[in-house]
Amino acid sequence: MRQFYGPHGYLGVTHKLRAQLREDGTANFEVELQEGVPYQMGKLTIRGVDPDLKTKIQQMWKLAPGTAYDDTYPVRFISEMIKSHTATANSLAKESIDDENKIVDVILDVRP
Repeated sequence: MRQFYGPHGYLGVTHKLRAQLREDGTANFEVELQEGVPYQMGKLTIRGVDPDLKTKIQQMWKLAPGTAYDDTYPVRFISEMIKSHTATANSLAKESIDDENKIVDVILDVRP
């Protein structure tokens, strides 16, 4: 469920699955979803690069503060930076999740 709902900001989605078995060997399944409240993009912090490259990376980053947080974006972003030779495979994205305020801050540790 997280793979489907995470890109839309729903990091706290939960589900309940109920199966009802029948005598003929078939079953009915009922899935109850609780999406919760969508999380928003918070602050982006970039570490490990000089100020010029930091500015370039900030301009490339497309998740604006206050928009729905896409939990797949940081990994895809780093992959694109690696392809463009802006970063190496040692670069990392770390999420800092504030469950109370439903905000996700992202730290990019960039290894040029």
